[in-house]
Amino acid sequence: MNKPILLLLFLFSCTGAFAQNVKEQAKVDSEYYYMLTDRILASSAKTAKFIRLYTNVDSGMLKVEEFYLNDKPKLVVKTSRKELDFQSGMQGYCMEYYENGHRKSIKNYNKGVLVGEAVEYYPNGGLFSIIDYKADGIYYLKSCQDSTGKTLAENGNGVWLKFNADMDPTAFLKGPVVNGKEDGEWKRHVVDTVYSIVYKQGEIVSGKEFLKDNVFEKVEVLPSFPGGYTELNKYLSRNVQYPKGARDNNVQGRVIVSFMVEKDGTLTNVKLVRGIGSGCDEESVRVMSISPKWNPGLNHGKPVRVQYSIPVAFALSTQ
Repeated sequence: MNKPILLLLFLFSCTGAFAQNVKEQAKVDSEYYYMLTDRILASSAKTAKFIRLYTNVDSGMLKVEEFYLNDKPKLVVKTSRKELDFQSGMQGYCMEYYENGHRKSIKNYNKGVLVGEAVEYYPNGGLFSIIDYKADGIYYLKSCQDSTGKTLAENGNGVWLKFNADMDPTAFLKGPVVNGKEDGEWKRHVVDTVYSIVYKQGEIVSGKEFLKDNVFEKVEVLPSFPGGYTELNKYLSRNVQYPKGARDNNVQGRVIVSFMVEKDGTLTNVKLVRGIGSGCDEESVRVMSISPKWNPGLNHGKPVRVQYSIPVAFALSTQ
């Protein structure tokens, strides 16, 4: 008699055509996955924005390589975690690239925490900024340039620019930095609208740095279930019930659910990304909708809203 087994899988194998260069690298000790964002799996090859390749290397570490669909590299780093949020296990230097092939950033990590100088570049290849990160989460805004190469801030003093992950020139922040911290009145530019934000040594005194609906795609600390993946597995095992219709009709597979992890850790906007039907979709959404609060994502030590997704696998054992 088939016995239902509920599993939480953070990676799933993909099939179909994809960049030939990546396929050639996917050897016996490698696996590749279609990705929509850093933490959201694509529902199919057609919806993917890039491909992630994991390769076993020395001392139990994994080499993570990401490729745009035009075959150009997106990211290269080593990690100790073979999961969607491999970032929490990143170790050593991480190299990121723009889709045009230009270098995007060079950062150094120790057990998933940014340490030392993080260097970022403009899409045209020019130097953008250098930020010095300490192990305790303290950061120092060291130097900044505009896209033409003009120096805006040096040795922690001057004018600073902030962009989103895509370096959108129509939406940015600009303001003074003093002794490596935001200090004074900054301007938030969104197309033709300008907002004022006042800082005092890195802390917001008035205004909002980001609009209320802002969602972070890249964060320094990713959100997590209390106790980690082991506890999340236990939570799902205790609460997810294999639908009778799915069990009777031998329906198996993975349901991908996305949700927003709010600043206070609550989960909102739980949605189905990819389903298998027969009640499994609704059950996955239901269980994540009643999930206890998560540990929120963090930027510069402050909670931020983060979009996240997980695959929940429904499998029937023949034992």
